[in-house]
Amino acid sequence: MRPTAECGAVRGCNHYSKGTVMPDLSISDQIVLLGLGEDGVLDRPYDGRLDYAIAGASLLDLSFQNRIDTDPNRLFIITADPTGNPLLDSVLHQINSGPPNQPISYWISEIARYSLVLRQQIIEDLTDRHIIQREAGRRLIVLKSEKFPPVDPQVVRDVQRKLIDTLLSDEIPDPETVALIGLARASRLLELLLPREYLDRVEARIEQLARMDLIGMSVNRTLDEIQAAVALAVPGL
Repeated sequence: MRPTAECGAVRGCNHYSKGTVMPDLSISDQIVLLGLGEDGVLDRPYDGRLDYAIAGASLLDLSFQNRIDTDPNRLFIITADPTGNPLLDSVLHQINSGPPNQPISYWISEIARYSLVLRQQIIEDLTDRHIIQREAGRRLIVLKSEKFPPVDPQVVRDVQRKLIDTLLSDEIPDPETVALIGLARASRLLELLLPREYLDRVEARIEQLARMDLIGMSVNRTLDEIQAAVALAVPGL
């Protein structure tokens, strides 16, 4: 079930914030920017949920580029033609060389195993494009002590505002925004954007939008299953 829409399928048509044109940002880019926030610290999400959100985001980016498709039971390749994006091409190669017709949850878990590499690739790309800047020097592995503040904080604010405005409205958003909300919900990034009273107020809206995206739903289920397994393995948790 591949998302389609006039603007949602075109990454470059993200016009937002009263005439401001957002940079050309993939869903993977936006998830990392939401995790960084304006202070540039990538330790915001809890329980490693950002790793699974990045895995889901890479699958969504491939879906929007017509490389993969999904149905309720499986994820499958449409074409293995390269996208030109090193991160997405590495994920596409992993899927294409792996066992066919696996459920979405299988690939989310498999891709999340390489989350440090994926994070590093996204951060390097955002840095090269002068969207964020590195404050603690170049390292091979992204550590929580490093900071990656945005060059222009308005870019992060626009991504945040897009989600907030969508949740507080009754309009049907484009598929990319639906997908981003599903991942932000699964990774608990929404808890950082809105106070609890607002989250309670828009809970029905969040659930409505989250049900519109299979990959986001699968990320959320996978994380819930992991959390339940950890709770069983650690008495008193």
